[in-house]
Amino acid sequence: MPNSIKKLEEAFPIIEKGNEQALRENYKYLGTFTEPFGDYYLQKNEYQKAIDLYLKVVENKKHFGESLAYVDSNIAYCYKMLGDHENEVYYLQRESDSHKNNFLAYRSYIQKELNRTLEKDNEEKLKLRRKNFIIILVSSLLFVGVLIFFWVNFQRIRQNRRA
Repeated sequence: MPNSIKKLEEAFPIIEKGNEQALRENYKYLGTFTEPFGDYYLQKNEYQKAIDLYLKVVENKKHFGESLAYVDSNIAYCYKMLGDHENEVYYLQRESDSHKNNFLAYRSYIQKELNRTLEKDNEEKLKLRRKNFIIILVSSLLFVGVLIFFWVNFQRIRQNRRA
């Protein structure tokens, strides 16, 4: 038995155990646990079993708004290997659309984060300007106060000399 098949067979009980535990604990998001089963059957060239499992993953991921690109790519490959080119093209198109949607979503997210960062930076700059204005205002008032103090004292000294 080739080494890769041996490793695949060793992995199956672990995959199965994780899936059983997820079902037992009533997990809602099962894509993480079902997808490896599809991968297992894909590696074993049991393409229809892989497709059936991947379709379950698609339904589960759709429910949670997750990307389907990777799964659609695997489904397309399975259909290619089964000679069903119509479904292969369909799932390749879905994969492509999913990548485009992911790109647009990521771009939108990055733009929102950039805007949020710029807004936060502008708020910080405004706070700093206000703080600097207050410092300058207080310093100016103190300076004027000191000048008035010296001027008043100077005037008293001058009046005392005259008297």
